[in-house]
This record gives sequence, C-alpha cells and structure tokens, in this order.
Amino acid sequence: MAYIKQLARDAGYVFYIDPGPAPGLNTAYWGPEIKVGPPQPALNLDMDAHSNVESLSFTFKTAETTLPVVLIQNQLTKIPIPLPIPNLNPLQPPLGIIPAPITNVTVLRDTAKLSPMQAISRGLAATSRSADAVEGTGSLNVIRYGRILKARQLVGVERCGHGL
Repeated sequence: MAYIKQLARDAGYVFYIDPGPAPGLNTAYWGPEIKVGPPQPALNLDMDAHSNVESLSFTFKTAETTLPVVLIQNQLTKIPIPLPIPNLNPLQPPLGIIPAPITNVTVLRDTAKLSPMQAISRGLAATSRSADAVEGTGSLNVIRYGRILKARQLVGVERCGHGL
C-alpha cells in the first residue's frame, strides 16, 4: 500500500481506498486529487444551538508553498532552460478567497536529462504536493452534524470564532 501511494505521489496523484458502496466492498481511487463538487453540510462553531463541532482550529502553513522550477535541456546547446510550473490544475482550485502566497522556489535538478513532458510531469507533481496551505483539525459532534463527515470531500465552514 505504501509503495502504491508513493507511486501516485510521484505522479502528482493520490491513491486511497474508501469503504463501500456495500458491506464487504471497497472502492479504490488512483488519479488527481479532486477538489470540486458540492460541499458537505457546513461545520458550525460558536453558533449556540446550531454548533455541530466541539473544537476546530486552523493552521496557515505558508512556509510549505513552493513554486517548482524544472530544467529542460536544449538538445542542440546542452544548456538547461528553467521552466517554472504554476499551480493551474482545474481540479484543485484554491479553496479560499485569497490563494496562499508562494514563499519558496525549488529547482528540481533531476529533470534536465528527462524529456520535456517527463520534466513537466515532475513539476506538476511537485506543485500538487505544495498546493494546500491551510490545515484544519478538530472534533465533530456527529449527532448534531447529522451524518458522518466524509474524508477527501469539500465541507463548508461557518462562523468559527474570529470571522472565519
């Protein structure tokens, strides 16, 4: 399982297994992480009778946002050409109003000997790994929420303390 997850990560993909759709059956997924679609019902904190979370906190990790630069070697001159790879994945739009600022530029040095498409694929994989700058942790009151919160799906967040 760890090897398959590493192969997916190297390709800029995810691999996971979800339980269901029926008892004794599982669904495996290998592909790009998808962050589009209808969100699950909102998590509510500090809303008196409408609260459905016991605790919720967020961490903004801007130190991990990077812009990968791949090197593509010109076949005639053998000079490496740097090519920055921005995060333009339509399946992973920024989830906040303001995208996280890029704080690091990382040159992927092992890409100059690859074909241009292989080098760009490595750059896209590195971009997808550094796209998430906000991480939330907390405790959900499942009875008040009314359903089980599904992993790897969008969820709304409302009124969590300081105007979030």
